[in-house]
Amino acid sequence: MARRYILFDLDRTLWDFDGNADRTYRAMFREYRLQEYSHVDYETFHERYQSINDMLWEAYRNGTISKEMLAIRRFSLTLAAFGCDPESPEIIRLSQKLCDYYVLEGTRQTGLMPGARELLEWLDTQRDRLSLAVITNGFSEAQLPKMRYSGIDRYFDYFFLSEDLGYMKPDRRFFEAALAKMGAKPDQCLVVGDDYKVDIAGAIAVGIPQVYYNRTGNPLPADSPKPTYEVRELMEIQDIVGTRTARPQKKDEAGTHFPSFTEARDPSGTQFAGTPSSPRAQQPLIPTVHTRGYHPHTELRQYQFVTFRLADSFPEKQVSEWKRELEITHQTPQDSEKVVKLRKLIDKYEDAGYGSCILREDHIASVMKDALFFRQGVDYDVIRWCIMPNHVHILIEVFEGKSLTSIVKMWRSYTAHKFNEIMGKSGKVWMKDYFDRYIRDDKHLCDVISYIDNNPVKAGLVRMPCDWRWCSSWIDAHGDVGVPAKGGPEGVRCPRGRGRTGGMIEKL
Repeated sequence: MARRYILFDLDRTLWDFDGNADRTYRAMFREYRLQEYSHVDYETFHERYQSINDMLWEAYRNGTISKEMLAIRRFSLTLAAFGCDPESPEIIRLSQKLCDYYVLEGTRQTGLMPGARELLEWLDTQRDRLSLAVITNGFSEAQLPKMRYSGIDRYFDYFFLSEDLGYMKPDRRFFEAALAKMGAKPDQCLVVGDDYKVDIAGAIAVGIPQVYYNRTGNPLPADSPKPTYEVRELMEIQDIVGTRTARPQKKDEAGTHFPSFTEARDPSGTQFAGTPSSPRAQQPLIPTVHTRGYHPHTELRQYQFVTFRLADSFPEKQVSEWKRELEITHQTPQDSEKVVKLRKLIDKYEDAGYGSCILREDHIASVMKDALFFRQGVDYDVIRWCIMPNHVHILIEVFEGKSLTSIVKMWRSYTAHKFNEIMGKSGKVWMKDYFDRYIRDDKHLCDVISYIDNNPVKAGLVRMPCDWRWCSSWIDAHGDVGVPAKGGPEGVRCPRGRGRTGGMIEKL
């Protein structure tokens, strides 16, 4: 029996975009005193913002403006509509602050659409036969935190983002790419979405059955084909995919037969619903916030998150140029907006896989792993780690009286010598600067754990964290040998931990 896949849109289908955004915008309007700039009340300001934002999103979907332009111009053009100069340095700076505020605070809102959590809880009981995915046109820095903070990330096996796939809904190539990554056929899937033109029409073009979540009963666009199903409440989907109640079979105006989701069969005649199929993968693509035997707490601990990169993984001149443009100096606070922006620029470049990527080679990565664990239990404890093709992430607890600088220097100097020896070369191996960040609280700790675990997935190297050979998640799933214990060569497993997507702060 073939597996079934349900592909959910996120905004306004599961996550209450309008309610969450309204709360964020109201707080932003007060905090940044936007009435002093616009001389209008919140409702008037927000109405104009909405029309400008919709216009810019349409332009972004058509490929006529960039993501960065959309993010900033939606605020600067709104302010311009009330008499401000959108090109003035003051308005440009304010627009950037508003953009950053919205991404940070807006994604922390937790409101869901009515019935969303109840439906996901029920679908979670059907894991033996169903896999769940999110399909969204949003940006990764917004969509992933939305799922994490609202607590729905744990229900999903796949997360498909237009930014990663290279196409936006309703482009059929978006859906085809998602199908290919899941290894699924159109008739094995069901798309659930609130936007007829973006979600439903896109699915129809590829031949995927659809559920149109039409909560307010909007009429269909003129001359548009009817969706396979149309619901006003999300819990109605339980009847469509459930084993107990099959909804009536439908026909379109041409008389084409649409089988109900529970009655669909594969070419061999096997009924999809009602009989368990192969078990769902143990670990979802976006892991839930939990730990496996290791419960991280930061009290009285010296946790440090460290990242260092191969010398050819990133043009150092580009970093210097970005710092100059952003006016970043050694005195710039690590949590400043400027540093956050720089970090995002570097992160995107880093995961693109530039340079020789010698850490992709097993014999090189093995040397790197041995070095990371050489002083395990003596100078530090390793919490999580990941060796990427051109950089390394590691989270350690530094023991009292031990120096992080000395620890990192030991890792880098030893491996630089060994790598050159193995490859018969000489010269610089590691980039001069490395990145470290002291872990400030439990939430930050969980965020960093998740960042490390999910990096191979985010970079498109594997489907799940445990599929990447050189990381903690692999050891969690498969076990391992050859990881040195205290100062020696014999194997010992790493502490176990699991978290969600987070970020890293650069040491300037």
